[in-house]
Amino acid sequence: MKFARTSLVVFLLICVATSGVFAQATWKPNKPITIIVPWGAGGSTDQITRITAGELEAVLGTKIVIVNQPGASGSVGTKNALEAPRDGYTWTAGAAADLATYPVLGFLDTSIKNDWHIFLSVANVSVISVNARTPYTTFDQLLAAFKKDPGKVTVATAGLSSAGHIGIELIKKYTGIDYKHVTYDGGNPAVIATVSGETQLTTQLAVEQADMIRGKKLRPLAVLSDKPLKLDGYGEISP
Repeated sequence: MKFARTSLVVFLLICVATSGVFAQATWKPNKPITIIVPWGAGGSTDQITRITAGELEAVLGTKIVIVNQPGASGSVGTKNALEAPRDGYTWTAGAAADLATYPVLGFLDTSIKNDWHIFLSVANVSVISVNARTPYTTFDQLLAAFKKDPGKVTVATAGLSSAGHIGIELIKKYTGIDYKHVTYDGGNPAVIATVSGETQLTTQLAVEQADMIRGKKLRPLAVLSDKPLKLDGYGEISP
């Protein structure tokens, strides 16, 4: 059985709206810029932001400081960025979907339209991977385990509304399974929890799992996409 449901998460650099700062095409910073990553170190948002920051430093001619402030599915760091002076020197990074879900979940009262300037950074995709010591070698076997013991198979994600959570909820919606949700302050801690055996599987993003998949600490069963994922140093992961 193949679960070929597209689940792309678009990561963005999100800059707090300012009083016309970004309307000025000639604006150049004259002091360091802080980018708040509202997730833990080592996760996909953290990795992508650090790479992007290096490119931006060369263009903007100023230092960019990365600060990790995880908590409450990314809303803690996002709130701190929102409440910072609106002078163009405090940014945050994350997914546009998070900004839409925070008000619904009661985490943060914010509006994409009124509060933020949004800049596309990269798109990513979720992978269903199990601890390499589990007996599951196919997605069908995992699905059977979900159905045999509803609510008992443990799934590690970076929290409510994270890419991993959205991924497992899509599976639940289309297959009718139930699971035990175990949340962490970022994708990297969620992946490490699965590697250590604290949880049985994770549905976090490919970039967060790549090294553990190559090292055979995680066994990928499927990618949440309509196309296979080719991972350097491993091979192809089917949808």
